[in-house]
Amino acid sequence: MKQSDLAGHAGYGFCAPHRRYYWGMKLYLVCTSDGMPLMWCLAHPKIGEREVVAALLERNGNLGRVRQWIESVNDTLKGQLDLEAHGRRTPAAVVVRIAQRLLALAAGIWHNWNTRVTSKRSLTAYDH
Repeated sequence: MKQSDLAGHAGYGFCAPHRRYYWGMKLYLVCTSDGMPLMWCLAHPKIGEREVVAALLERNGNLGRVRQWIESVNDTLKGQLDLEAHGRRTPAAVVVRIAQRLLALAAGIWHNWNTRVTSKRSLTAYDH
């Protein structure tokens, strides 16, 4: 019996930083230097990062020099916006959950720009 409609879309992958296997999809995100999301996609974890990023960026540039910045944006999405704790079981529900979190991040950054907050990606003021 199938437990989730994500079967066929998701799969098993390995998270090197945490040294553990997981079942799900990988989120790939392209954003500005202050963390404003520009584009994103979900991919099966067996598809290599380079292939996915090349498809997203159409092979424009190298992201190696900004790896720490990328991880920082991911940490904001996972930590403050609970992106990993979604509990969704359909592809559409996963996409909606991710879109909600990215819109929340974008709204926070936009508000911080307009109120001239120094750290544009800081969501501490909205973290209740």
